[in-house]
Amino acid sequence: MKYGMKDIAKRANVSLTTVSLVLNNKESRISTQKKQEIKQIAKEMNYQPNSAAVLLSKQISYNIGLIVPDITNPFFTELTQFINRKLRENGYFTLFVDSGNSYLGEKQAIQNMISRGVDGILLVPSSEFFFSRSR
Repeated sequence: MKYGMKDIAKRANVSLTTVSLVLNNKESRISTQKKQEIKQIAKEMNYQPNSAAVLLSKQISYNIGLIVPDITNPFFTELTQFINRKLRENGYFTLFVDSGNSYLGEKQAIQNMISRGVDGILLVPSSEFFFSRSR
């Protein structure tokens, strides 16, 4: 069973805010003894923070969208590997899309990535992009 902060709060007989302050190591007037108790309960319950909630509260996803026109092109394969490696070194993940060398594919990929809350988008435009921008 997966336990959340509400479960810890109930077992420790404290508020959800108190649990949040303790588990996030925020400054508070909570006694050292109570902090230790809450942390022990969290450990016993094998508490794992909800990464989606944490990222939402920080308003950062650590995801970067990468759109290339044709991954079978060796140039784009190397470029993609290089970008992915550099992003990983800096704590980011790559959401990758091969647009099929299509302006419409790029447009759909951009909309999808924005709806998923990526922190940025890297676009290598297709040849269609330059002729279809007025659409």
